[in-house]
Amino acid sequence: MRYIMVFPVLLCLAAIAFPSTICVPDDYTMIQDAIDAATDGDTIVVRRGTYFENIEIRDKYIVVKSARGPEVTIIDGMQSMSVVKFDGQQASAPILEGFTLTNGSASKGGGIYCHKSSCPEIINNIIACNHADSGAGIYCKDSSPTISHNVISGNVANKDGGGIYCYKKYANPTIINNTVYGNTAGDEGGGIECHDASPEIVNTIVWHNLAPVGPEIHISRCGAPNVTFCDVRGGYSGTGNIDADPLFVAAADGDFHILYTSPCRNAGDDTAPSLPAEDFEGDPRIGCGFVDIGADEFYCHLYATGPVSPSKKFEIMAVGKPRSLATLGLGSGLQDPPLGGVLWLLPPITRISMGMIPASGVLVYNVTGHPNWKPGDSYPFQAIISLPAHGRILTNLMVLDVE
Repeated sequence: MRYIMVFPVLLCLAAIAFPSTICVPDDYTMIQDAIDAATDGDTIVVRRGTYFENIEIRDKYIVVKSARGPEVTIIDGMQSMSVVKFDGQQASAPILEGFTLTNGSASKGGGIYCHKSSCPEIINNIIACNHADSGAGIYCKDSSPTISHNVISGNVANKDGGGIYCYKKYANPTIINNTVYGNTAGDEGGGIECHDASPEIVNTIVWHNLAPVGPEIHISRCGAPNVTFCDVRGGYSGTGNIDADPLFVAAADGDFHILYTSPCRNAGDDTAPSLPAEDFEGDPRIGCGFVDIGADEFYCHLYATGPVSPSKKFEIMAVGKPRSLATLGLGSGLQDPPLGGVLWLLPPITRISMGMIPASGVLVYNVTGHPNWKPGDSYPFQAIISLPAHGRILTNLMVLDVE
């Protein structure tokens, strides 16, 4: 087994230089304390970690975002109320971005509860393993949030709306480029329940959800959702909709990257409303041809599984086109986001051949952390994916934190 060694790279948050930015836990140990102190236009940046609390944003236009993404920034609701609640009339939309919201428990909206004409932007989150009577993942009552690039999975509703519940005629959210997978409802709408509501659902995967009635998308009373360019198990009437296994890398393990062979690749609507510039992990949208369906935009992607520790084995995964070659780089000359047809800005300190991506589309490369790595150190990795006659493509920049 080959060891990899490089000097630690210090990561800084550029946002802390601005007076309108509040950092958690630097300035306030709790996210809610930072929200209470913020005024319109402020940005709250939350460092990696698990925060045991239930937060509420009421009548404020602020941005609450994680510094390092949902995989390492978790808000745990402790089975006490909704993890996040939006309430009140908002002239401008507050933004919630880049968290895992889990372990919420409420009668309505275990993960997120939107009420009283609130119109937040809910972007790039993992909303998983929450419980409620209705709307275990997200509950929208008389509110019209923009719900984009989220993975909503493993939520359980005793009654209706395992993933998302839209209730009453003013509950017309825009649900765009999400992955709604593996949610459960005891009665209706395992994935999405539309009760007298008319959401716009576009470029979204709704798959493998469970309910006695309407396991994927269910309409009750006068609901009239507009469902287009979605991948819905069992099919759904609407322009561009498909019914095909989305071919995730490993959905059972919470890995919702799509493979190169996924029917969702290049199958979305580029003109969809509120289409963001990036996918759920910061990769550019419309990577190759047309926008993809789901939270993930297919790119040759690099990421690790398992904890990273000195002298311990872990796996680095490269997702790409079968039969392409992957070369791993480690060092400060790497760049982000992925850019097709370019090379590293500077030669990496270490360069390693990972091999050829197999027919499955996922290359698994075994690594052992260097014994001199120390907890708290951070190391940037990136890979070049090469195909003969097709040039070279950079993957995303992957920063590994030593535990």
